[in-house]
Amino acid sequence: MARADWEAYESNVANALSQMDTPDVGISVDSKATQLADCIRSAALATVPLARERVAKTPWWSPNLQRLRTRSRRLRRAYQKTWVARSRDLVRENYQAARREYKDALQKAKGESWKAFVRRNLDLDPWGIPYKIVAGKLRPSTILAGLRTPDGFTEGWRDTSAHMLNTLLPDDDATPDTPLQKGIRDSFERYTPERGDIPPVTEGETEVAVCAGRPRKAPGPDGLPVEFLQKGNFAKHLTALFNQCIKESRYPLPWKKSQAVILLKEEGRDITLAKSYRPICLLDTAGKTFERVLNQRLLEVCQPEPEQYGFVRGRSTEGALVANTDCVTSAASKYQLALFVDISGAFDNLWWPSLFEELRRRGTPTYLYCLLRDYCRDREVTLTTLGGSVSKGITKGCPQG
Repeated sequence: MARADWEAYESNVANALSQMDTPDVGISVDSKATQLADCIRSAALATVPLARERVAKTPWWSPNLQRLRTRSRRLRRAYQKTWVARSRDLVRENYQAARREYKDALQKAKGESWKAFVRRNLDLDPWGIPYKIVAGKLRPSTILAGLRTPDGFTEGWRDTSAHMLNTLLPDDDATPDTPLQKGIRDSFERYTPERGDIPPVTEGETEVAVCAGRPRKAPGPDGLPVEFLQKGNFAKHLTALFNQCIKESRYPLPWKKSQAVILLKEEGRDITLAKSYRPICLLDTAGKTFERVLNQRLLEVCQPEPEQYGFVRGRSTEGALVANTDCVTSAASKYQLALFVDISGAFDNLWWPSLFEELRRRGTPTYLYCLLRDYCRDREVTLTTLGGSVSKGITKGCPQG
């Protein structure tokens, strides 16, 4: 990114966009989303150099360390070649002294380099790499091995990947539904609201959503980071595509596909159990931009409850604890009863029929309801390993990503 020619990129994007058809001439939203990604990709390949794997340099290495290491190695070879006992003892002492001097200098150089690195990064960002290292937020990539199953262990990368996805992202099973759940599911599948007014998305909404994207984040299956959207003038074409999606109640199929990244929850977990991991599903940047537009519109019509602290901007766990403490201290009785509930896999097991029943209860505009219902159809996640890729459909849940 640092060596990108952004002026040339913007010029190439403008030329490519001028050749694209507008979304209202019979081209499907799926095709328009693919065309937009191809436009960005072609402009980026021509102006943004590909990242090359570079050998990491050791910032603490110096000519003095090079000299001490060379001297230590020379004395070691001399010691190994000396066979006279009296001379061998003298050469060994010289070698050991040189080795200690080299190791002491090496340890001192590493310590000073680390301290300088911490000071420099903390001045730039107090929540940067030093904080993430101390907090344990930087972890090596997870390499999937055999996983334990009720029948033994998985065999091969395909079996392991499929078991991981099926365990962490389970399918919606209607078999154990209660009569109440069956009614909710039936309403979700059959409810067809009348189309009301459709307020169009403005270019201002799109620009705000594009600018809200956080840079240097992992991209989705299309491999295009948010910087490519922010550097090019895509507001007009994105807005037209968003409006076509709303008008047709269609969410582009490419934006429904995600790339799964599997992370170990914490050190010490049993790595042979699929439940010891958590999935992160990476989505295309353009689709996430549309999600921000829809989310803002949902917030305007579906206000959270006053007692809700989760998933509400400006509220957090600390606020809930303070409110709970105030409730206890102001109570007239001596004792208060509190019930703490932790739902295991809440994100991955969100039941869509219940979600849409709540949207109907809150009076969600029909254009948003219909579009969100299509948003949940035909979703797919892919897990890629060294052996290959395995995909599965998503029928419930809200995988984090």
